[in-house]
Amino acid sequence: EGRNNMVEGTPHTRIMVVDDMKTNLEVMRSILDNIYDLTLCKSGYQAIQYMKKNPFPDLIIMDVDMPEMNGIETTKEIRKAVGKDVAEKCKKLKIKK
Repeated sequence: EGRNNMVEGTPHTRIMVVDDMKTNLEVMRSILDNIYDLTLCKSGYQAIQYMKKNPFPDLIIMDVDMPEMNGIETTKEIRKAVGKDVAEKCKKLKIKK
């Protein structure tokens, strides 16, 4: 309960957590699940498949050190798969891509 008092969410804020360690996903779920619309992915591949079929999350928390496809490779692939969405979001936020 104390942790939830420290973190205040915005309704419908979507967060994706990508990590190959089950324990890390469980910790993130215990902190964020009651506050945000949370999606947990256990691999880069799973995250990419999710991104192809679902709305772009507001925040992605990515583990860098994962087997098969690391976090950097996964991020590059996600940007390719949803490039237009990323570009439009960056324009709205006035962030240069």
